[in-house]
Amino acid sequence: MKHSYNNVKVDGGVWRLKWEPNKEEYLLSASMFNAAHIIDTSYNVANICQSFGEKINRLYYGADWCHQNDTQFQYDTKSKNKKIISTCSFYDHRLDLFFVNMKI
Repeated sequence: MKHSYNNVKVDGGVWRLKWEPNKEEYLLSASMFNAAHIIDTSYNVANICQSFGEKINRLYYGADWCHQNDTQFQYDTKSKNKKIISTCSFYDHRLDLFFVNMKI
């Protein structure tokens, strides 16, 4: 491989990447010193579509999607486009859960 087909700048250094488990066009990034991001890779482009988390005094080293489908886990009956993601940070030993709206 001589070059990448696409790239996106997330800053802070990337520690972990996770594909959305049901439709692999969304990539979740734990971006060490710059919180977490959801990257939309559809249509052969890579764009940050959502960013979340505190950026001060935290080192994000983990992020993952909830792997249960909507029929197993009804956390919000108003929207089937909501997903749960988790992030973890190193120095403060913290796990955060986020509800995110997705166009999946």
